[in-house]
Amino acid sequence: MRAVVFEKVGGPEVLKIAEVPKPEVKPGTVLIKVRAAGINFADTLFRQGQWLFEKSLKVSGFVLYTVAAVPEVMRRGIEESLRLITEKKVRIVIGKTFPLAQAAEAHRFMESRQSVGKLVLVP
Repeated sequence: MRAVVFEKVGGPEVLKIAEVPKPEVKPGTVLIKVRAAGINFADTLFRQGQWLFEKSLKVSGFVLYTVAAVPEVMRRGIEESLRLITEKKVRIVIGKTFPLAQAAEAHRFMESRQSVGKLVLVP
């Protein structure tokens, strides 16, 4: 499979497209198919060598709509996600809660990039 990789820290010129082995799905793991991805500011710092860590145990986010055309795959993904949450292997961080009537304010807060975790609208 194709991946963007870097073998040394530096500017954008260190990024290379390479063929890498497809990750093996093992018991207790999940493989998430990505059709498009973006670069966050943290990724830029990591590439520049300003934010190094050995192992990330965080999932910043993922969406299942890309497999909506394959209901069985989507069902398995949702079931596995819920299992990991139930077993407390994945934790959903709720950053702030808003009444549904304040949905516009919640949206402005989200766009301000001040939020950490999920924003929840409550009826």
